[in-house]
Amino acid sequence: DGTPAEKAEKLVRRMSEISFTDDTRAELTPCVIIYTSLIDTWGKSKLPDAPDHALRLLQEMQRGKKKKTMPNTVTLNVVLKIYCQHGKADEAWKLLNQSK
Repeated sequence: DGTPAEKAEKLVRRMSEISFTDDTRAELTPCVIIYTSLIDTWGKSKLPDAPDHALRLLQEMQRGKKKKTMPNTVTLNVVLKIYCQHGKADEAWKLLNQSK
């Protein structure tokens, strides 16, 4: 069970596991669009810890260092939007400045 965001994250994790363990299923490897959509889903959840989930996923994408999953401008904008929607504009500014 869980929230739609939790279910979506579970699905993305499963896609990643399958693509990692089965070379014939590489098309299931989540890309930047999938991750950005997942981050956006956390933002739409309205949960108070949504910014934490968004930042965790952004950092996970950055650590992966794979071109297919590196965050882009859209990804960063979605994370910033979530921070602002949750009254965390100062943290959004800090994140933006770190991203330069």
